[in-house]
Amino acid sequence: MRLTSALFAISSAACLARASPQPNKSFFYAGHDLSSLKILEDGGATYKDTAKDNATRQVEDILGDGGMNTVRLRLWVNPTVPYDGPPGYYETYDLDYVTTVAKRFHKKGYKIYLDYHFSDYWVRKNARGGQIF
Repeated sequence: MRLTSALFAISSAACLARASPQPNKSFFYAGHDLSSLKILEDGGATYKDTAKDNATRQVEDILGDGGMNTVRLRLWVNPTVPYDGPPGYYETYDLDYVTTVAKRFHKKGYKIYLDYHFSDYWVRKNARGGQIF
């Protein structure tokens, strides 16, 4: 009788454990700002997956295996403003560039967090000739 009761209790607990709702991991956004990814890859960057014997893989596959489900992309409204950095830097964050990168991640099932940068040059010190705040 005790054995039957013990087996019943164990099997009931196992059934309840399977029936209980599991947390929905996709409820949370786990992401990275990968706005510069294409720029880096165009410059020759490659990515090694240390979890898979240093195999060269696409960064979205490596990060996705680690739980990433969202990508943040910066879109500058006027990316051609002059500035004192490397030539062509701002032009890469225009609508065409961001659309290309967004499509790449969308095909893999990632959520896209589009971050609009309405101005990226006036916040630099002395760019407007006065205090910002």
